[in-house]
Amino acid sequence: MNPWPLWAVCSLGGIICAVRFPAFLLQRLPSWLSRRLLALRASRFNFELKRATLRRYGVSFARHPLRATKYLLVDPEVDNFTYEIANEDELIDFVAMGVGRPRAVIEGYVQEVRTDPELNGMLRRQLRRRLDRKHKPHFGRRLGWYAIARALKPAVIVETGIHDGLGSVLLLRALHTNALEGKEGRLLSFDVNPKAGWLVDERVDVRWHPVFESTFLALEDALEGLEVGMIVHDSEHTYECEHFELMTAVSRAAPTLALVSDNAHATSSLRDVCGALGIQYRFFQERPRRHFYPGAGIGLGILQQELLAALAESIKTEPESIKTERESIETERVPR
Repeated sequence: MNPWPLWAVCSLGGIICAVRFPAFLLQRLPSWLSRRLLALRASRFNFELKRATLRRYGVSFARHPLRATKYLLVDPEVDNFTYEIANEDELIDFVAMGVGRPRAVIEGYVQEVRTDPELNGMLRRQLRRRLDRKHKPHFGRRLGWYAIARALKPAVIVETGIHDGLGSVLLLRALHTNALEGKEGRLLSFDVNPKAGWLVDERVDVRWHPVFESTFLALEDALEGLEVGMIVHDSEHTYECEHFELMTAVSRAAPTLALVSDNAHATSSLRDVCGALGIQYRFFQERPRRHFYPGAGIGLGILQQELLAALAESIKTEPESIKTERESIETERVPR
């Protein structure tokens, strides 16, 4: 247990940032305290970056004084924002239509997350250890990921992009509940950052298989011999990367494959993939509640087994842009 209360650490962090606390004095502090203060400097008290973030999203102090001030002084997040959404009912409708399940069933899955004391208690305990994170989990559109995983009960889920691991924890919880109902599964998560996924307790979540390498290099080998029932793209937000990940999953598809893009508001990759496969593409635009971020979108396509044979040859063809990206990454790894 740290001897200093949170308010004292935050106060000292504010002073350090304000007066440009000398590095040699920072080094004299206990290691646990210096780490926390540096985290505060990079997040909660990184006022210059926060002001730039507000400007990027068109939030002015003149038009939104309370929202802007609250973010600048209180909010610890400088990227990968978490929040609740105001149109959760639309998210439920979106998933229900996409996976072909009654709305009441999907709503029940969402309520599982809300009323799960073990899940929420674990996340709160983990988040309280970090001064650069909110101490309450805000699932937002990730509730859609959970509901899809619960509805389809895939044996293999692929997640590209882990960050803190909030989405990973939700997907693992869905797999845990599916297993209680007799449907086992595993989660393969990919990220280039070996420190990603700190919210996941690997000692408990034996279904989690993280891979800390670029998907261009690791995805195909990792999926060898597997049948993918669900993929969530949330890694590098480029058309080429998303297209490669989705089509790699398609080439190893289970009888039912859910293609999910958490970047659907930014690229048309999933929409184009669905068009090429001849399946329906659906899109959900979230509306963050009490947050300046305008919101992101989820794209969803459901591929059924009967379409795969006819598409087998087209799946094998790798677009030139993706081939170039892969060769570039491989070249960077060659020792000089």
